[in-house]
Amino acid sequence: MRMQAHYYKNKQNPIIQRWMTLDQAATYSGLSKETFRNWSRAGRLTLHRVAPMGTRGRTLIDRDQLDNLIVSYAEAPPCKLAMNTCREGGNSI
Repeated sequence: MRMQAHYYKNKQNPIIQRWMTLDQAATYSGLSKETFRNWSRAGRLTLHRVAPMGTRGRTLIDRDQLDNLIVSYAEAPPCKLAMNTCREGGNSI
């Protein structure tokens, strides 16, 4: 199945591309591509593999899912960001 480019409107930017490559997501968020891969392995972010371009294909990230994940990290207590656990409760994110 081939993903189509989806665009949607936003108050700040009239047209925003919904799907981003790992490079675009890294530039957009200031995070590394390895962070996205780690989040994907941990089940926090879904990476979408699309039709091959060359031998490996492309990996896309849904901007809405990335935005929600970044906001949840911004609102988390600092101990959860630093170690993924809080000593008081011992719960992981």
